[in-house]
Amino acid sequence: MATPPTTAPILTLSHNIAIRPFLSSDAASLALHANDKEMWLNGPDIVPFPFTLSDGLAYIARANDTTSWAQPSTGPAVPTMYAIILTPSPTTTATEADAAENEEKCIGSIEFVPGTDIHSRTFKLGYWLGREYWGKGIMSKVVAAFVGWVWGRFERVVRIEAEVHDFNRGSGRVLEKVGFVREGTLRCAVWKEGRLAGLEVWGLVREGVVV
Repeated sequence: MATPPTTAPILTLSHNIAIRPFLSSDAASLALHANDKEMWLNGPDIVPFPFTLSDGLAYIARANDTTSWAQPSTGPAVPTMYAIILTPSPTTTATEADAAENEEKCIGSIEFVPGTDIHSRTFKLGYWLGREYWGKGIMSKVVAAFVGWVWGRFERVVRIEAEVHDFNRGSGRVLEKVGFVREGTLRCAVWKEGRLAGLEVWGLVREGVVV
């Protein structure tokens, strides 16, 4: 049974990064970082470009739609989409003038999609991070921690996979660092802005599972 989302992070990492359910207050920051054509080129068309405040609110509404939440091994259903949050440094002393600069900021998103039918023990992974934070080692830490959280909450899941456009080298490097294996490329599987591209399939199998 689903319960309303809370502000509590599911994971707190180094670099003042946390992962938590989306809040309506994330919409402006979400729109700021998601309104990026290069990121749109690297992702699915369900995330639009330009990406407006209204799109941010719709994105958050989709994340908090309890009918789409997933049932873990124990406890209530949980969201499948989460905000990647930059939190204020605990040593920061903010004045009234700069308090807004020291509020939590949504700088990206990470999600899993449960498989169905014969794929019921597989989750698909998706993520993005605002361009300002690329190249800082943040995404590999986020993915590694999130994958560990998924393994811990969903005992039935034995495989997590991700699909990456073949020109998106950055995402491939993130997955490789975390232990994913590139299992192949689906040729001409992506149609984006009037051209075809390949789609790399990366997979990670739960430790201890015989393959």
